[in-house]
Amino acid sequence: MRILAIDQSTTSTCALVVDDSGTGKIVETIEHQQFYPEPGWVEHDGDELIQNIQRCIDHCDDISAIGIDN
Repeated sequence: MRILAIDQSTTSTCALVVDDSGTGKIVETIEHQQFYPEPGWVEHDGDELIQNIQRCIDHCDDISAIGIDN
């Protein structure tokens, strides 16, 4: 079984695939834009985040499960 772990962080979307032996390999990292509407605030474009997640999934083959971390 291969598990895809997606980390949706403040600066990027990262995809890591873990195989049966427990070995993990980063298969894709995509940075996204950040917007600062006020001091101390940060916002992201939700459509861009969804597109980046889809691009990460598209780079993976034979996945049995997906976990998402934010």
